[in-house]
Amino acid sequence: MALPGLSVGVMFEIGLKGMVELTVLRSVGGHPVDWRLGGVLIESLVWFLVHYNFGPSCLCYLCMYAVAGTIFVPCSQVAHAILYPDSQQHKSWARMQIAESADFATDSELWFHLAFGLTTQIEHHLFPGIGHHCYDKIRHIVKRACKKHGVTHIDISAGKAFGALWYRWISGQPMPLA
Repeated sequence: MALPGLSVGVMFEIGLKGMVELTVLRSVGGHPVDWRLGGVLIESLVWFLVHYNFGPSCLCYLCMYAVAGTIFVPCSQVAHAILYPDSQQHKSWARMQIAESADFATDSELWFHLAFGLTTQIEHHLFPGIGHHCYDKIRHIVKRACKKHGVTHIDISAGKAFGALWYRWISGQPMPLA
């Protein structure tokens, strides 16, 4: 689904100089690029031909990306941007993951589906290879382990989380969550 925006994203990411390197010199930052890798050119051509002739219009894709982005950005940021973690070294990688993310509205099926399963970010950071549908069960185990080891596990309501996010965007300061 991201293929139609790939070339535009690449142009913005590596810039005009990078695009010249990529297309003319067939390298990026001195590293060779093989255009045949993965059949990107053929796959792109087939994708555009099929979608041009049989698929929805580009406007439909733009609307889909806009709506999904409008939901995804705040729901992903609420778990990170509301916190100001200490710059101190954490005792372990797991403590850092817990300190730098937050769960919100974890008991709400509505928020779970509206937020694409992003309501359990702590568990996602601890266990990224496990499907988000399993995080609710894992969350209770993680909370017990945090309590046992004296680690703060932030699990707040959606209202408080989005209020803290709005406060952070407007003032640039953290809002006390406790």
